[in-house]
Amino acid sequence: MNEDLPSPEMLRKLLSYDPNTGLFFWRERNIEDFPSEKDGEAKRWNGRYANKQAFASKNSAGYYTGTVLKIPLSAHRVAWAMTYGEWPSGEIDHINRVRHDNRIVNLKDGTRSDNNKNKSMQSNNTSECTGVHWHKPNGKWAARISVKSKRVHLGYFTSKNEAVSARNAAVIKYGYSHSHGKDAYKEKPASA
Repeated sequence: MNEDLPSPEMLRKLLSYDPNTGLFFWRERNIEDFPSEKDGEAKRWNGRYANKQAFASKNSAGYYTGTVLKIPLSAHRVAWAMTYGEWPSGEIDHINRVRHDNRIVNLKDGTRSDNNKNKSMQSNNTSECTGVHWHKPNGKWAARISVKSKRVHLGYFTSKNEAVSARNAAVIKYGYSHSHGKDAYKEKPASA
């Protein structure tokens, strides 16, 4: 897949990226940057786009996206490529879980499993603790956690607090983020 993507060098030629704000801007282009090498094309493009924000629209999942050289891209992956000189090998995790916060300190390259360890609480959660639910058949609270895509049952408990404690201990044991299961949208990026 990476062979179809623009190189980090090409991205740096076309875009500027501020790692402190996570914002991108289009750079001015020269006449040589256009296939037809017509001065009018370059002037039109520069008049419309140069020094204006790139990746300024969010997709339905809340990520900034855009196109570079007619290739659809996600801003967080472009930030990584421009900063580190290579496309990420896995998924990019937004550490504070704010999907539009593309500051480089907020981005981490990892696996799907790593990314899942930093997920927000699901909107349909009724126990107020990820991985804890009421198990109606035996009238107890159940706790569970996922480890390497496998569900691990942590036990049944007479009180919700016991189930939450078991879940919290497992979060630490299996290396989950301290903010796993919390509401991402209550946390604001430092730049907001």
